[in-house]
Amino acid sequence: MISPSNITISATLSDPEQISHASPSGEHTGQENSPDIFPVAAQVSSRQYRHQLGILLVSVVVVLWVSANFLTWSLFSDATYSKPYLVNYINSAVFSVYLLPWMWRGEWKDLITRYRQGERPWKGLATSSGYSRIGSAGIEDLADGREKGKLSPFAVMRISAVFSIIWFLSNLFASICYVYTSAASGTILGSTSSVWTLLLCVLFRVERFTWPKALAVFISLMGVMLISKMDGSNRSPRDSTGNISLLSVRSAAEILLGDLLALIGAVFYGINTTLFKLKVGDESRIDMHLLFGFSGVINILLFWPGIVLAHKLGWEPLELPPSPKVYWILAANYTMSLVSDFSWAYAMLLTTPLLVTMGLSMTIPLALFAQMLIMWEIPGILYWVGAALVFGAFILVNKETEQEEVDEVVGAS
Repeated sequence: MISPSNITISATLSDPEQISHASPSGEHTGQENSPDIFPVAAQVSSRQYRHQLGILLVSVVVVLWVSANFLTWSLFSDATYSKPYLVNYINSAVFSVYLLPWMWRGEWKDLITRYRQGERPWKGLATSSGYSRIGSAGIEDLADGREKGKLSPFAVMRISAVFSIIWFLSNLFASICYVYTSAASGTILGSTSSVWTLLLCVLFRVERFTWPKALAVFISLMGVMLISKMDGSNRSPRDSTGNISLLSVRSAAEILLGDLLALIGAVFYGINTTLFKLKVGDESRIDMHLLFGFSGVINILLFWPGIVLAHKLGWEPLELPPSPKVYWILAANYTMSLVSDFSWAYAMLLTTPLLVTMGLSMTIPLALFAQMLIMWEIPGILYWVGAALVFGAFILVNKETEQEEVDEVVGAS
């Protein structure tokens, strides 16, 4: 990690012009600005703490997402309980439990009071000011979300409405794509979320474009392609039970549909992360429990007709889990999602959308490595090269982001 004492303070002390002023007698005292060094060091230390906490949360998300994906795969791969829409719906609806403490404390009465005073949850979403890390001159703007005050419950509700819808669609497309396309294609196209995140964040001035970031995105994609190529080369037309794989009987149009769904899911992810950071900016502005709690309720109210429609059309018949084992798998999956998605959102507010997205790319080599351990397969050279590229890309973005945060503090001091 970058040391504030070695970079910011030392760099300042090495330049007498920055810490000394001419006295009336023409002598430089060097005492007028010296106390300013300590606030700078404190700000750098605070930024580094938030950054390190964000990286820790990303690590938690990676482990939980890989674990949850293996549980979901165990249900979908052999059609034990292949209900991607229903599973995704319940997974999103479970977030409503985050509202229970808020309701228990009686804070919901504040919404009634605000409503009677004329405030409405549907007003102000399009016109609300957004977070911008980049100033008009292309320099980081420190007037971020931390100076804009706490968001009201209605403001959180408005953000939750957008967040929950886009997040639900992103997860849904990412799940359904594997019904039609290969794991390799779905993984590669899904990993393009880093590209969309970078482009959208630059477009909306949430992140500053730098060539190291663009290079890291390219390196990460190359690593994912190598891993997916090795993963695909180990697949046979038959699955683990000896039956013909569903993919081997898919038409070219169906495979193309699956690839398109994976790409749409990646685009929705990029849109969601960018808008979330744009509207919130800093974790101190929002009650995360309210955000996810409202998101769960909104998902319950908006997406239940999809369950009925999928059942009526025969796409996904509504059925209870066939065994207690499936109930336990679903319960574990929902619990992991409660923690991992909360940690994901918090990490993004502590750091940047691109850094978190690049960090989540590490779920790919980790998942394949776990799969190889379970199946007692020895990884090939392509896996190790691809994993090294993905990990190296994350380190590159991490260092670039960390240095930008230090430069922001020094530039504003």
